[in-house]
Amino acid sequence: MLLPLKESKGKMSSFLFAVVFFNCLQVKVVVPNATIGMIIGKGGCYIKQIKDDTGAYVQISQKSQDAVLVERVVTIAGLFLLPPYILYSLCVKCGTDF
Repeated sequence: MLLPLKESKGKMSSFLFAVVFFNCLQVKVVVPNATIGMIIGKGGCYIKQIKDDTGAYVQISQKSQDAVLVERVVTIAGLFLLPPYILYSLCVKCGTDF
């Protein structure tokens, strides 16, 4: 099941795709490049902490060589309640709603 959701707030527009497979959930969020550094953390420490603490799969797409693309995709996958919890934690960390 693929559930596309779009939310617009001010200048930032984010897309959230959720895939439900048995008791696992995969969430993909489009995040502005300006915010991605806060999600990764210094030397990757924040993203590593999330992976270690939750056991969830978290992946961030590579930065595009094309200067036109100003967004990256964050994929979060894990047991059914983990991805929404991690997404909430990222919103709190970045001080914004994706």
